[in-house]
Amino acid sequence: MQVRRRLRIAPDEELPPEKLAEDLGVMLWSCREIAGLSPDVRDRLEGTFKDEWSAVTIMAGPRPVIVFNGAHSRRRRASTLLHEMAHVLLDHSPGNMFFGANGLALRTFDSTQESEADWLAGCLLLPRDALLSARKRGLTNEEICERHSASEDMLRFRLNSTGVNRQLLARRRGRATG
Repeated sequence: MQVRRRLRIAPDEELPPEKLAEDLGVMLWSCREIAGLSPDVRDRLEGTFKDEWSAVTIMAGPRPVIVFNGAHSRRRRASTLLHEMAHVLLDHSPGNMFFGANGLALRTFDSTQESEADWLAGCLLLPRDALLSARKRGLTNEEICERHSASEDMLRFRLNSTGVNRQLLARRRGRATG
């Protein structure tokens, strides 16, 4: 909630990843914005291999740069970008990238850091207060997802992990019996 307060974004409003990036001093680049990347490589990254990657954060210089897959939907990009910025907010150590003997790019990552970034990205994208308010107002899953640029999977995860569904079900049961 501190991030949303600082950005003057209410819990029930969409958190535009671009606004958070600006606040954090993070640069966002799609493959199309990388100078010197050949059209063939761009086409493969956003075509043939578009489902193989989402984003990478590069800590080279004074400002982090997040290179994201511009072929993904707005909802998937929002989740991806907030995940990457969660790493920045949490001051995570970057993984290492290297090339294997077969020439493939490989990377290391810390599974604990990835879980933390997933959790924080979900909290930023779909705050508990917003979910509770949306459910009380009778918004559909699609309406909530559209309003917050979230996927159905992320919405289900957040509704279950925050206890919002359980809380409202218990309230309804209490009214039905009381």
